[in-house]
Amino acid sequence: MSVSSHRVFTPQVAESLACLPIFLAGCESLLVLGGPVYTSRLWCIMEIFTFLSITTDLSRVTIVPLKGRGGRRSAAELDTLSAFSRFSVEQATCTLDTDRENILSVIQSSYGTYDDFDRAVRGLFAERLDPNAVPSRSASSYRAPSGADASRRTASELGWPMV
Repeated sequence: MSVSSHRVFTPQVAESLACLPIFLAGCESLLVLGGPVYTSRLWCIMEIFTFLSITTDLSRVTIVPLKGRGGRRSAAELDTLSAFSRFSVEQATCTLDTDRENILSVIQSSYGTYDDFDRAVRGLFAERLDPNAVPSRSASSYRAPSGADASRRTASELGWPMV
């Protein structure tokens, strides 16, 4: 699960993040609880990239924009939906520049261009937003990265360093 409203820092954060593909490989589904800054956090986007590298079954992904109080559409929810629709991986940031460079390199090597990845993620957001959270959307233009299939792949196959 991804929650964009809180950051967790532990002494083992580097080791934990390097194991992200292993953690996600054991998941049946991915639930994204996205707030207005979700798409600006590259590690959040890396969770989506990694999950989509493990499976092409989009029904295993649910995306829920966080709502304001009272269940009504708040300015924050509208900001979240806007951020989802204009997502650009090149605009996402990390605390460490080296993490950002490494993540962008992995994404580009899998998708060829950032634009291809951006279209895939925007399509995923449009298709998999929880229908109870927002009006229904049309089908996406999702394209799996080259070599992705329903089989589970190891961290080394995804280009991740082993800790």
